This record gives sequence, C-alpha cells and structure tokens, in this order.
Amino acid sequence: MKHIYMVSQAGAMKPELVDKAAEVLKSWGVGVTIGQNAKNRYGGLAGTVEERLADLQRAMDDAESDAILCNRGGYGTIQLIDKVKINPDKMLMGFSDVTILHNAYGNLGRCSLHCQMAKEIATLGPKDESWVMLRKIVQGERTLTYALDPHPLNIIGETDGILMGGNLCVFTLMQGTQFAAPKDANILFIEDIHESTHYLDRYLQNLRLSGVLDRLKGVIVGDFSTCEYDQDNFTVPNEQMIRDLFRPYGIPVLFGFPAGHITHNMPMMMHARTHLTITNDGCIFEQEW
Repeated sequence: MKHIYMVSQAGAMKPELVDKAAEVLKSWGVGVTIGQNAKNRYGGLAGTVEERLADLQRAMDDAESDAILCNRGGYGTIQLIDKVKINPDKMLMGFSDVTILHNAYGNLGRCSLHCQMAKEIATLGPKDESWVMLRKIVQGERTLTYALDPHPLNIIGETDGILMGGNLCVFTLMQGTQFAAPKDANILFIEDIHESTHYLDRYLQNLRLSGVLDRLKGVIVGDFSTCEYDQDNFTVPNEQMIRDLFRPYGIPVLFGFPAGHITHNMPMMMHARTHLTITNDGCIFEQEW
C-alpha cells in the first residue's frame, strides 16, 4: 500500500486516536489522508448519514490513495452500503460492522483485509504480533501463514477454498440482500461480541436455511469470549453448540482462531485463497493473494 484514506463510516472515534493512528501509518512508510468528517460525532455515530457517506465516497474516488481504513465498526455501515459506489481497486481494511463492506467486495470478486482499526493501530505497538503482521501487509506482504495450537473442539481435516465472513450477526443480517454472502466463497470465518447462545444459534440456523452452510468446505471460529452462555435454553456452551451444528457437514472446523473483538486480532484477507490443515497437533492457516 502506498496511501491510506482513513474514514469513520460508522461509530464515532476519539479524534486523538484518529490522529495517532495516522502518525503510526505514516511511520510505516505510507501516505495518509484523514476524511473530512472522520472526527465528527452525531450521537454515537461519526456524523450524519450524509457526512459519513460523503467521506466514504471521497475515499473510494480519491485518485491518490490505494487503500481505505475504516476507523471503527460499531454501527452505521448498513445505512451507507446501498448508496456508495464501491471502487474494488481500493484495498478495504477493518472488521466488525465493516463485514458488510467485505461482503460487497467479495461479491465483486475482490479481496479485502479483515484487520485492526484505528484504536488498535494507535495503541498496540510492535510488541503485539497482530500489529506487526498488519504492518507487514501494509508494507507489501502478500502471504499469511499462522501456526496455531490444537484446540479440543477442532474437527480434523484439510481443505482449500475462498474465505468469507466476519462478524456473525452482521454477516447473517445481510442474507436476502445484494450484499449477502459471496456465492463463490466456501470457507466461513465467524466471530461475535455480546450475543447470547440463542442469538448465535439463530444466526447460524439462518445460514443453514438459506443454503450457505451446504456449500462450505471449512469453518474458522474466532473469538466469542464476551458472548453469554444461555443456560436457560441450551445445555452446552457457545462453542460446543457451534461444533455440534457443523459436525454433520463433515468439514474441517478450526476453533480458537485469534481474530475478532479482541486486542490480539490477527489479520486475514477476505475472499483470498485459503488453505487449512487441522491435525491433532495443531493447525496451519495459509493464504496468498
């Protein structure tokens, strides 16, 4: 990447974090443009719909930049997604509510980067492995390899396919729209925050009933640590419920992947060729784009 355009298309950001993240990105050797409305606040959002849309469209249209960093998730991207003209030649960066934009890119056959956003870029530094890996990608790295420890819930196997997904709630709620799951993608990554078991199950049942699960070749389960275990309705915790749902499909399932609403949020390239090797000794996650 040569020049990153920073936008706050959803939740409001502390201005000092936007500025600090911009300084860090510049130290990585890239140019930075901060959106005109990136530091605005309108309730909990980073400006009105019109202000946030204007910034996102300017970023898509900007001739100087080749990447767009979404400063924060939260809520608000859904208000813009059918109004913005996507420029698939721009590398999109972010996670959480940005899942909607990842789907849009995937449906255009383009990759986008599921990664940390402004707060983490501003505050973590080189002691954090995910921060270091993001820096490498920004500076030109085009492959990823992660060696992960074994997890007791893993379903063993090896698979190769195209990665899609992100925040489970956001991903599922886009079903039935033009920004639904990319139809050529077949490895699903999921993570979520502050959802109880019955909501997680409801989202997954939606993906089952809409046929998304039938075409999967593999699943990557990220962080669900803040999701409440609904003991009134379920007899097993969240991750066991997820495993039980996927087990009949006979596909490899990786648990404990270090991505999601956690500090140690390892980057992944959505809609990139992805290879998973899951054994009793651990897992290898590999991507190239």
